[in-house]
Amino acid sequence: MRCAVARDRADVPATGVRARIAGFAAGSALSQLIVALSIPVIARLYDPAVLGNFLIFDAYCDVLAFGATLALDKALYVTRSHRGSRALILATVLSIGLVAALGAGLFWVAVIAGLTTPGLAMAWLAIPCFLIVFARGAFYLLQSLSIRADRFGAVVLAENIRAGVIVLGRVGLGLQGFGLTGLVLTAVAGAGVSMAVLARGQGHMLRCLFSRPALRLVPRVLARHRERILFEGGGQFLRQLPMRGPVFAVTIFYFAPGAGIYAIALLLTYRPAELVVRSVTEVFRAAMARNLRAGQQDTAATRGKMLLWRLYVAAVASAAAMGLAVYLTEGWLFPP
Repeated sequence: MRCAVARDRADVPATGVRARIAGFAAGSALSQLIVALSIPVIARLYDPAVLGNFLIFDAYCDVLAFGATLALDKALYVTRSHRGSRALILATVLSIGLVAALGAGLFWVAVIAGLTTPGLAMAWLAIPCFLIVFARGAFYLLQSLSIRADRFGAVVLAENIRAGVIVLGRVGLGLQGFGLTGLVLTAVAGAGVSMAVLARGQGHMLRCLFSRPALRLVPRVLARHRERILFEGGGQFLRQLPMRGPVFAVTIFYFAPGAGIYAIALLLTYRPAELVVRSVTEVFRAAMARNLRAGQQDTAATRGKMLLWRLYVAAVASAAAMGLAVYLTEGWLFPP
């Protein structure tokens, strides 16, 4: 069967960036508002220790998922040829699959070696670990494709559907007493649904993805973007540390219940700000790529400004999260 070659929709125009950013940020913030409004209910359905164990598991998966693309998806903004785009997508999918498999394997080894908290000492969690990392990594890839094709509404829709699935699932399974299993299942469902929503509009790019011509181009793509993989790809893992790093520190000193309290503070402060900043950054990057040649949009100055902006938000929101965590220990959220 011959693979049809279709053209993408127009890239993000350089004009009207402010309006796009405002709409994109507002839509992304709505998904976090849905989650925030459910927190008082979630906190009464799940024990702090259960929430803490889930936060540790989710933090581990999220760090891997965010860095799994190795920043190859960002190169799609300046890749004009269909063959080049398909090879980049294939290389990114292979990278996501490899990171997800390694992450699940490391988690299984940690369980066998007794390096996890007692609440996470279940080898079967390696399976949802793989599914979550792969689905979230694929979502970031599809998000870049959607932004490049000017499909901002699809990204916002996917985020809001994911938030709704997660909230309804957590409440429903919490009422049935599923505990950690319910939280993990909703994470898998939310990641899978959001990935499926975005994949619907990218059929022409995903069709015949593992074709022989695309596979032959993968080594060339990896060689061309080796600096991006080493520096920006590695930086994606590091950029998660301001938000996810304190989770592991809190667990070490205060164990799973303390991490559960921090999880509530994190959902109320850092996560909404981080999601909005990430969305704004993606729109800016796509807009800059509109009239620039391949590679020019990723200058050191541009990357430095984006990194400083993210670190600033990370510092402010992390401090707010820790302060709110202290306030939450007074017991207004968790019942005595």
